[in-house]
Amino acid sequence: MSPRVGLAKKDKKEGDEEEEEEWSKHATVFKKHSKIGIKKTIAFTHDSDVRCSIDYEESDFLPKGTGSEIEHYDIGGIAEFAKEMADKGLAKPKVSLQFELSTSGITQLVKAEAAVEEIITVTEEVEYEEEVEEEESDAAAAEGEEKAEEEEKKEEGEAKEGAEEEKKEGEEEEKKEGEEEEKKEG
Repeated sequence: MSPRVGLAKKDKKEGDEEEEEEWSKHATVFKKHSKIGIKKTIAFTHDSDVRCSIDYEESDFLPKGTGSEIEHYDIGGIAEFAKEMADKGLAKPKVSLQFELSTSGITQLVKAEAAVEEIITVTEEVEYEEEVEEEESDAAAAEGEEKAEEEEKKEEGEAKEGAEEEKKEGEEEEKKEGEEEEKKEG
């Protein structure tokens, strides 16, 4: 025998004038010979309090005179929560009911909750281009400093080479002048 879950809108309070459509759902949560101790969840969108009934499916295996009812639960707070969310401009809540097949083989409601998903879009300005430009300018500045240092070294080297060449040239000229004087004297 498989237990069947029936969900229906909870009875209206006296004095409610609004006439709404009857709402109900039925599902077999655990099939015959299901593993014991497992949990299953039924989820649906709803904005009213709910009455949940767990009953045996009609079967010839039940003794005559045995009722098909196992348990009934009144799940409240959904209508109030849905109203709060509607006031905030949000959608109907998603109601989740979690059932467990106990070790004794009885289906029980172990958890009921209602939730609304709110999507929030956050725009964040990223100063990426400025950071890149700063990094590039810092890198360029560092590169420029390195080049300037290299150029200074080159200039110093060239100046040394130039001074050495001038010195050599000066020495060669003095040598030539000295030789010319010797030739004149001699």
